[in-house]
Amino acid sequence: MMPVALAIYVPIFLGAVAAFLPGRFFKVGGVLAAVSAVSAIAGAVRGFPEYVCPSGLFAGGLFSLVLVFLAGLFSLLVALYSIEYLKEGYPVFYWSLFCWMTASASGVFLSAHMFPFLISWGISGVVLSLLIWQAGCVDIGKKTLIIVGGSDAFLVLGLMGLYVIGSGSFLFSGISSDLGGPFRWVIFLSLLVAAFAKAGAMPFHTWIPDTARDAPAPVAAILPACVDKLVGIYLLKLIVTDWFNVSAGGNTVLMATGSITIIAAVFMALSQHNLRRLLGYHAVSQVGYMVIGLGTGNALGIAGGLLHMINNSIYKQGLFLAGSVVEKKAGSAMLEKLGGLFKNFPVTFASFTIMAVAISGLPPLNGFVSKWIVYHGIVSSQPSGLWIIWFTAALFGSVLTLASFVKITHAAFLGQPSSGTVTAREKLGWEIPALVLLPLMCILIGVFPQYTVYPILEIAVPGFAAPALWQPSIAAGLMTAGVALVLLIYLMTGVKNMRKSGPYIGGEKLTPQMRVSGVQFYTTIENIGIFKKMYGWAERKFFDIYEVLKGFIFYLIKILRWAHSGVLSVYLIWMLAGSVVVFYILLLK
Repeated sequence: MMPVALAIYVPIFLGAVAAFLPGRFFKVGGVLAAVSAVSAIAGAVRGFPEYVCPSGLFAGGLFSLVLVFLAGLFSLLVALYSIEYLKEGYPVFYWSLFCWMTASASGVFLSAHMFPFLISWGISGVVLSLLIWQAGCVDIGKKTLIIVGGSDAFLVLGLMGLYVIGSGSFLFSGISSDLGGPFRWVIFLSLLVAAFAKAGAMPFHTWIPDTARDAPAPVAAILPACVDKLVGIYLLKLIVTDWFNVSAGGNTVLMATGSITIIAAVFMALSQHNLRRLLGYHAVSQVGYMVIGLGTGNALGIAGGLLHMINNSIYKQGLFLAGSVVEKKAGSAMLEKLGGLFKNFPVTFASFTIMAVAISGLPPLNGFVSKWIVYHGIVSSQPSGLWIIWFTAALFGSVLTLASFVKITHAAFLGQPSSGTVTAREKLGWEIPALVLLPLMCILIGVFPQYTVYPILEIAVPGFAAPALWQPSIAAGLMTAGVALVLLIYLMTGVKNMRKSGPYIGGEKLTPQMRVSGVQFYTTIENIGIFKKMYGWAERKFFDIYEVLKGFIFYLIKILRWAHSGVLSVYLIWMLAGSVVVFYILLLK
């Protein structure tokens, strides 16, 4: 079968079948969703190393097929996880939406024509909102639909503009334009709005933290943390590498947006007490690195941004799934109510820790590789000196990300347990594939990028050459040797026979009243000068574009209601005022 049939048509059909399943066959729907994901993987493999559909509606080079493969793999892991996580009685339509999500993402990656691209893009947005809505999160689902769905209007506007300034064809091939003139800037910015809303860049990000906190963990792990990132940043890649010759001004807009997204979102993450909402803000912050990388305008930065898109999807999905294991087994996602879970959750702790190190950008894992390339791209981007601003934002964001995950690791796993912490032991089933495979991918890409991702980037980004400044294999070998040496010394010196005692402070044993949770240290940040004001503004939704626009629309409606009161004298006054304006315009002519 052709790649398009396997990646798109088969999942659509299986989703239709799942829609008619009775509720008692819930797990059968899970099997259909897993099969649809495997079909997408098979379609991508079938198309390697390069595929072009004769009809011209779909075309997939190596990079598009890699994204189809990853979307299928991530969907498979979450489908298996959902079988364990969701209970019998959950709507079977969930599996239909799941299959159609896989199909729509594949359609976006493989489209070579505006119409299938728009259809696939629109379906992915509707599926996202319905998956949130179906879980009972009506307000968040509505908010997501308005932000993501509303941005689709800008996508239509932008694509129609490309049609006008292009060759008059709906095919993507041959589209190439500069940013000369206001009309082209309107097209460019319209397309950016669509990409930013789907990926979650500021200021169109506010649906992500809410979804991460309240939607079912599998939904949060597969969409705002993973597949939607791939779809949104893929569109951004098309904009800046295929459709436009982006000027220095356009690159500055992108890099400024990316820098603000990194810093603002990571500061919001530091103040969160809910584990999943904290991860949601980091899902926003990491988008900033992708936007900065693609905004550099050079091959090194673009390759780094695309690689970070892939890396982020890997560890961010894993962090959400590992965090949901903690939430489900320990009974809470509030960090103050957790603690001391290391012994009872060894697999979850190991998996979470590896991916926390990866997202923090520490060697030798995959997050460091992509950030290192982005850093080099930033330094090479703008000779005017602005690069130092973007570089500082990216580097500072990594430091604060590390601080956030030190907070989570201490509060949930290593700190003293709270009095209400449930001490259940982890009993893993279908969660194991995700908790093992995703951190393993972080290690393999981080240690062996020259065999895993560099060859793909060299094809996807013309002019990219793997940087020689960082030798991950050598660094990983030295780190491993250092750890092995410490263990050897530990075993040879007999330190293991040390006396064990409970924790104490100043000679006094710890009591529940003396417990310091992992979140208390970071509360001081919320009381520092400008940060206190910013956090206050954030709590009042000043930075939430949905709430701001909703408030403006309601205020406008209030004015219209006052103007249209139903009182005849008011209407006569409006008619008189309108007549005066018309006569005045006529007199000017």
